[in-house]
Amino acid sequence: CLAAKWSSGRRLHALERSSHFDGVQLTNLLAEFQNAKAPDGCIDRPTFVRILNGINAQLPAAFAAAMFDLFDSDRSGTVDFKELVLALS
Repeated sequence: CLAAKWSSGRRLHALERSSHFDGVQLTNLLAEFQNAKAPDGCIDRPTFVRILNGINAQLPAAFAAAMFDLFDSDRSGTVDFKELVLALS
């Protein structure tokens, strides 16, 4: 998973072409993702819910779980940076 691999300009540029985010937005989003303190660079379901609660999303637990499942496109049980960007895009 390692989110650090996305810090290279080439990878971010490729992700920029695949999403609706510009380079600055992706850089800022990557910083926030890395601040989530995910040990392997991926966000698991409890971390995802904690982040939503941290931004005062006030979502019912079932809705937060459904959002996580939507973001986890490869069904690995974690959300990596690319999945996050593409789901938000």
